[in-house]
Amino acid sequence: MKISNIILAGCLSLEALVGCAVPVRNEKVPVVQEEKKQTTSVAQDVQQPRLHTPQVQEEADRFVVRNVPYRNSFYRVEWSKELLENGSAYAQDEWLDLVVKTDWKIPDISLVYATLDALYSAKETNEQNLPSENLRKLFAQDVCTGVMVTSSRVLYDNQGFDTIVHSYCYRNKKEVNTHISGEHIKDAESCAELSEALFGTKDYDYVAQVFQWTAGKKFFLKFPQKKVSGGFDVPIVLGLRDTDKGQVLILSLDSYHSGGVRGVRYEFERKEQE
Repeated sequence: MKISNIILAGCLSLEALVGCAVPVRNEKVPVVQEEKKQTTSVAQDVQQPRLHTPQVQEEADRFVVRNVPYRNSFYRVEWSKELLENGSAYAQDEWLDLVVKTDWKIPDISLVYATLDALYSAKETNEQNLPSENLRKLFAQDVCTGVMVTSSRVLYDNQGFDTIVHSYCYRNKKEVNTHISGEHIKDAESCAELSEALFGTKDYDYVAQVFQWTAGKKFFLKFPQKKVSGGFDVPIVLGLRDTDKGQVLILSLDSYHSGGVRGVRYEFERKEQE
């Protein structure tokens, strides 16, 4: 089933999609410890000046980005130059099985955004930085020519909080409680809480600006309404969609659509306060 089939006319809402949970893998991922659930607030935050400028290096088979702000710390993040499995397309559950014994992992959407945010924030000082621009072009290619599958997932609960799970099925997974309205979300005020759960910032306008800079397309969120009693869970994917207003970049949900994965490796550098 193509993902474009789930977008309704006018980009107003999505059909409800039901995902199937998969058992937790027990592979070793020496990155960070599992974090406890937390509830987000809806107060707006402000983008602060960076104390540490991101640094991008291009190696034979990967890009290395240092000073990436992720999970309240700075990380050294490596992105594979080639898509995993020779660019083959698989659904999220299939990808999780394929990479379980490899050095490369599936990125969650918050790490994708954190890397793009780092590149965007340093674009003025990195204007002549060819590795930085080459990495941006890779991400643009991923979302403009196909669908980027992430390791993030939405767990819907009709009785209480919904949950965004990043690094789903990894030992260092992070779960964040939030409320999802089920409507097409486009303005910053209504999206602050969900934006923080997905990207780690309540400033949705800034998030949209980062994604638009990356892909050259307007950015939107689209999530299905809660039509299934008892709750359900759905993977998060990122890609272009054809709409009556032209092509737009949309972060949405799909249980069955296949897509590619650019492998990631990351390691802790220091806390943000240091």
